[in-house]
Parts: sequence; structure tokens; C-alpha cells
Amino acid sequence: MSLLFNPDATMPADRHACGYLFLLNRNRKSFTNILQDIDIEEKKHMMVDMLRANPLQGSFIIKDCTWAESKSLFGNNITHKIGDYETKK
Repeated sequence: MSLLFNPDATMPADRHACGYLFLLNRNRKSFTNILQDIDIEEKKHMMVDMLRANPLQGSFIIKDCTWAESKSLFGNNITHKIGDYETKK
């Protein structure tokens, strides 16, 4: 898939003045203006594509990790109840 951008295109008044942005699918030989609203048929095709997609394969390495407790506006710890447990956020 590719993204095509045309900054010189004239946009309708209800759109942003950034030009047109198209999503080009070479395998299906189709293109879509991704700035337009998605109709029901396109949503169905997107859901089918996601359900049929292969999961991501690979290895991930976490190089750095930091933990910080969430605090409320008054400095108290924010907690959530999950089942019978009270957990810090």
C-alpha cells in the first residue's frame, strides 16, 4: 500500500486546505480518499481484512522501562478496583 499526497489540489470548503490524501492498494488495484467519511461497505471490508490478517511475527527487545504511579490533582494515588483487588494506576 502507498499514500499519495497532492498538496496543490483544490479542496472543498468543508475540508482542510492540505490537499488530497489517497491510499493506494496496488494488489487490489484500487485507491481511496482517506479524508472522506467511510461508508458501511468499506467498514465491512476493513473488518474482514483485519480478521483474515496474519499476526505480527518477530522478536521485540525492551531496552528501557520506567514506572510511575498516577497521582490525582491533590497528590493522592489513583487506584482501580479489579475483581476483589485494589490496584494502583
